[in-house]
Amino acid sequence: MPKEKNPSGKFQLITETPLPNKCIACGKEGTGSNQFVDFGVSLDYVGAILICFNCCTEMAELVDYVPCDEADEANVRVMELLNELEQEKQNVIALDTVISEYYRSKLFPDGMDSVEDSQDSDDNSAIESDADATLFK
Repeated sequence: MPKEKNPSGKFQLITETPLPNKCIACGKEGTGSNQFVDFGVSLDYVGAILICFNCCTEMAELVDYVPCDEADEANVRVMELLNELEQEKQNVIALDTVISEYYRSKLFPDGMDSVEDSQDSDDNSAIESDADATLFK
């Protein structure tokens, strides 16, 4: 849900500035093409409190504000990266399955599923290997 800009209504973004039409921070004059934030406050001997768009941007950066368009772009990129990560997870699972099947076929070439199956199939093999071990000591 998009966040409402200026929910309190305290500030206005204007190009037509009241007199005196200067940024209170940098002194930039309003020419009709410059944007200013009007605080809705006027002071005696000063006039309207206006801050130009450039000074507003500088203030926002000072407090680590991220403009909405940059935040939206970052969110889109995060979603793209999360999708890529999920795809890579699926690739790893598929590779793990292939590698497991390969090693299983090398360890149990006769189609046996485990060591227990090979021990159950031939009880004499343990006796024969014990005898071989004794002979070759």
